[in-house]
Amino acid sequence: MAALYEMLIDECSEELLELGEKQFRQWYMPGAEVKLSPSALHLHTAFCCALAALEKRRTSQSYTERFQELLEYAQRSILLFPREAPDGADDENFQWIKEEIRIMGAIINGELFNLRFIEGRYEDALWHFSKTYFELGSVERDLGYLKPQDAVDCFERIRQQPHIVTDWKRVAQNCRAAGDWIGEWDIGPDLDVPLIDSQGNKWWSHRLFWGFATGFATSRLTPDQLRSWKESEEQEHADRHMETLFFPGQWKQLPEAVRDALTQADVVWWSRDRSTKSAVIENLWKATVEIVRETLWAPFVEHVRSHPREELLMLKLDELQKKPSWEPSLGDFLHLMFKESCFDSFMRSHQVSKDDKDFLSSIDRHLGKLNSLRRKSVHPREGEVVQAQDVEWTYRTFLGVGCQGILPRLARIQLKG
Repeated sequence: MAALYEMLIDECSEELLELGEKQFRQWYMPGAEVKLSPSALHLHTAFCCALAALEKRRTSQSYTERFQELLEYAQRSILLFPREAPDGADDENFQWIKEEIRIMGAIINGELFNLRFIEGRYEDALWHFSKTYFELGSVERDLGYLKPQDAVDCFERIRQQPHIVTDWKRVAQNCRAAGDWIGEWDIGPDLDVPLIDSQGNKWWSHRLFWGFATGFATSRLTPDQLRSWKESEEQEHADRHMETLFFPGQWKQLPEAVRDALTQADVVWWSRDRSTKSAVIENLWKATVEIVRETLWAPFVEHVRSHPREELLMLKLDELQKKPSWEPSLGDFLHLMFKESCFDSFMRSHQVSKDDKDFLSSIDRHLGKLNSLRRKSVHPREGEVVQAQDVEWTYRTFLGVGCQGILPRLARIQLKG
């Protein structure tokens, strides 16, 4: 569990916790001038969770209005918590606080699952359950008061009363999420304790039960809803695939346009429709352009402008930039940057490491081939066809299947000076 939350319960009086919680809350009321730091948001969340736990202990009614109010305050602090460490913050301390926030978020969602279940709001309850185990991930698997069987009971209420459901797509998504996260508990074919459905049937696998639940929910969708569901599932799978296999630790930092293009490339790559495979090249081309633009192009142009000896190149750039609709493409990056003699001095002036310098000096051939394939796929001349091996080469080379991927390596380039 979260260390600060447990410490506050064990060592602080309720009066002290109340005083601290009220002070923090008034700081971020509408119109408040004070912006709470990650540490302050962490402390306020812990105060609220500790007070809620004490409220639950001392009252016969598990979910009083005060208890629910405290959970809402805690949720507000969590929503305000930044995804990345602020400038100048200690990253190691920020990551520790972020982990604590994540676990307290799971505690809150676990309590809200129980509350919504009691209220008969089973759709909302199932959402909170899947959110709980998503937040916990691999850190902690057992909240004590919230078990996988609880979610089974919740889904069975939905299955027995389908008329109460307002959004079957949401139910299907939460069933799939439950299968993805709780299904990781499956070890071999058997569980120590089976899941029991409303008919008394025993399920010895989390994945099997939630696969059945997902199928039941998707069977209630209209054709348009089912198509939308499958598309969103493909997008989510591609997003996880990219982050896990090709851009670990980098994915969230990539520009949104890059992530969108890479995700779409992965969706198309794994699709069964062979006629659309050339779209893999188009999307990887877009991602390459954006990464080069973000990583190298702006500082390179600045480097050229600050060196009088590059007057001719500067004149070329000025002429192009006068055109109202001009945006540099991969071909421009190749001819105006990678193949220019001053690219070497640019790398030296920005203290590019030897390994990165060797890499950047050798990729123009691959970039040129990608540019040519993209032209062939988008504006084919008579008789030109993008071959299956061209698509495979692009996917493997630029993402890194069996080799060092060009795009992950480009995204890691660090310029100094």
